Amino acid sequence: MRAWRAALTALLLLAAPGVSVAADAVAAPPTVTAAEDFPAQVARARDAVLPYVVSILVVREDFNQGEAALSLSGGSGTIVDAAGHIATNAHVTENGVRFRVVLNDDREFPARLVGTDPMSDLAVLRIDAPPGTRFEYARFAGALALKPGDAVLAMGAPWGMKNSVTQGIVSNTERLMVSLFEDETDYEQTLGQGQATARFYAWIQHDASISPGNSGGPLVALSGEIVGTVFGGEVAFAIPGPIAADVVARLIRDGRVLRSDYGFSVRSLRGTAYTEGVLVTTVDRGLSAEQAGLRAGDRIVAVDGEPLTVAKPEEVPGFRRGLADRPIGSTIRLDVVRDEGRRETLTLKSVEQEEAKGREIEIASWGLSVADLTRAAARSRFLEPGRGVLIQGLRAGGPAATAQPALLAGDLLLSVDGQAVKD
Repeated sequence: MRAWRAALTALLLLAAPGVSVAADAVAAPPTVTAAEDFPAQVARARDAVLPYVVSILVVREDFNQGEAALSLSGGSGTIVDAAGHIATNAHVTENGVRFRVVLNDDREFPARLVGTDPMSDLAVLRIDAPPGTRFEYARFAGALALKPGDAVLAMGAPWGMKNSVTQGIVSNTERLMVSLFEDETDYEQTLGQGQATARFYAWIQHDASISPGNSGGPLVALSGEIVGTVFGGEVAFAIPGPIAADVVARLIRDGRVLRSDYGFSVRSLRGTAYTEGVLVTTVDRGLSAEQAGLRAGDRIVAVDGEPLTVAKPEEVPGFRRGLADRPIGSTIRLDVVRDEGRRETLTLKSVEQEEAKGREIEIASWGLSVADLTRAAARSRFLEPGRGVLIQGLRAGGPAATAQPALLAGDLLLSVDGQAVKD
């Protein structure tokens, strides 16, 4: 995305804010008739969503060798309500300090970040328009009826240029990057690093052309409804529309998405002789699962008395989502099978799930940047969470780099002048 900074810089110079008022109306999905030919269906789907697709310009604050630096990036989004809320990807808004949007009709507005959910890679901006301004908007699909081979349209602003529509077909409706020849636990371990996308859903894979800047734009069915939020990459993916709609609604309401964490990970039964349950792969230190006695290798066969079977990897995200969406502090009862058939019942209580990546700040007078030590970061480093902050980077020649002994990126800063540092 950053490769097109020059083009974005030119667009940012066009800073005259738009102040005209759009009609307060919902964009109704087109009605497709059996007699309508394919080009007409494509045109109707395009007209139902493209007018509400926006280009997002972002001023970012990133850290390099302990110093904060501003840069430009961008992406796409879709207006999803009359108040001017825009659904996009979290990686589009990541580290953003200022936002500007260009609408399909060439009006420009500043925008503010309402909320972000890195776990699902979704975020919401709101157009900063004059009081009383109402916007037309597009609709998310309430349910998915996609099948491989169905035609879809990807819309957005690749390279910062608006009015882009590409056509393709759905390749797979439940795609995880788990090879048939790969151990599923290897994939599971990658989900704890950075932004844990696809932890709570399987992607829609499609072959509509995607370029840098398309991220955050809508994937549209011929019904004229948003069936996914585009996530660009070497392979074109989209976050399923109904899941995106739920996350976006929670971000608009609360500014964040609260999830429960019970402190364990699972994998499906694929490649085993078992026919019931789901397998526990890891148990986090200090959380409820460990305290209750859950162990890696246990097989969970029921939750709150309800039998369950997670037979294949694509079913794991739904299981995770069902647990995570329970209220924080709620208890669950797990029936587990271990030690050649011995069955036990364990009770777990959830805590709030943390983001994998901690907030980073610059301490200019020391010549370094530090970040919070999240539970995920502590686990990956075999550290105790809640103690100290991680040194992320150092300025060459700065006080931290020339200290005796020198501080290093990756060090854990525990105290300053004998006073404990927690965050």
